[in-house]
Amino acid sequence: MSGVSGAGLIVVSPTGRVYEQALKFLFKASNNEAEYEALLGGMDLCYTLGAEHLCAFSDSQLIVSQ
Repeated sequence: MSGVSGAGLIVVSPTGRVYEQALKFLFKASNNEAEYEALLGGMDLCYTLGAEHLCAFSDSQLIVSQ
């Protein structure tokens, strides 16, 4: 399907439980936009799971430096 982008994310709880989520965007996203959307999706998942603290890791230097 043309114009569709996606990202994947992994959330690990302090007890070691792993949550994986695939995101499909209904718009064409640049690499940086996909990285931001993955971060926001991970934050939303953590909120839904009741997280009180969050540490985010990324291989994107742009995301990490901001």
